[in-house]
Amino acid sequence: MSFDIWKPLYVDDFDCEKYLYHYTNFDTAIKIIHSNTLLFSSVSKTNDTSESKIKIGFEYSKTCNQDLYKDMIYKITDYLKKYTQIVQLLCLSMDTKISESERKKYLAVMSHKDVYYDVSGRGFALPRMWAQYANNNEGVCFVFNKAKLLEQVKSKIAFSKSATVKYKKFYNKYIITVDRMKSLYDKISLLENGSLTLLDMIQKDKDFLNYNLFEKLDDWKNEHEYRIIALIDKKDSRMPVSQMASYLEGIVVGEKMDKAYEQTIKLLSSSINPKCEVKRIQFDSRMCKVI
Repeated sequence: MSFDIWKPLYVDDFDCEKYLYHYTNFDTAIKIIHSNTLLFSSVSKTNDTSESKIKIGFEYSKTCNQDLYKDMIYKITDYLKKYTQIVQLLCLSMDTKISESERKKYLAVMSHKDVYYDVSGRGFALPRMWAQYANNNEGVCFVFNKAKLLEQVKSKIAFSKSATVKYKKFYNKYIITVDRMKSLYDKISLLENGSLTLLDMIQKDKDFLNYNLFEKLDDWKNEHEYRIIALIDKKDSRMPVSQMASYLEGIVVGEKMDKAYEQTIKLLSSSINPKCEVKRIQFDSRMCKVI
């Protein structure tokens, strides 16, 4: 197993684009390992309620028939509320990106020995994530090879997009022009069109995609989120990404996890990927390390 997985953030050749991380509780981790599969979740299931609401606005028009204008707004809004339920997300964390000046400042105050062990800032060493998503440090963080995971997603899913989430003080709105409103209204009016209109918007309108699926408020910036989105055919299903062993490269267990539970994780993970290392994270006032 490559040492890169556990490499400190501040070494010269650290590659912050190589890995992605997924935090969860012990019970869910067992299900994921046993099934050898990751599952996407509906955008409506995110813990930020504002995130699941489509952020759009409509261009005002004095010349358009007002009854038609109101009907277009109603139909477009109703359609998006209905069909955003087919949008699913796979939410992951990334390694912290630091500047050269930040790296030098860190190295100047750390002891020579600590530099080789302190994994602070790594995607598996984010205190808020351990507290919020990994059962207050009793859960698990999976370490995935980013390129291999994205390759697996693309091979299994007809439509997907992935990008780093951008954090802002306020959400932007995607403004739909009157001409675009008329086009959407006509498409939505065709009942057989179904989800294809939403697919068209996501594929062709970069602002719609970014404002509604790759932006979050600053409150969440410590998640360091990288996101993969997909469209599904059925609202009540969850998109699977199988063969997790092919992109799983490590597992970190919380510092409060019971030793017996840690052993269970080790035994199960070795059954699907014998090369997968399992380490325990430790936080203290001076540094963070995995053992």
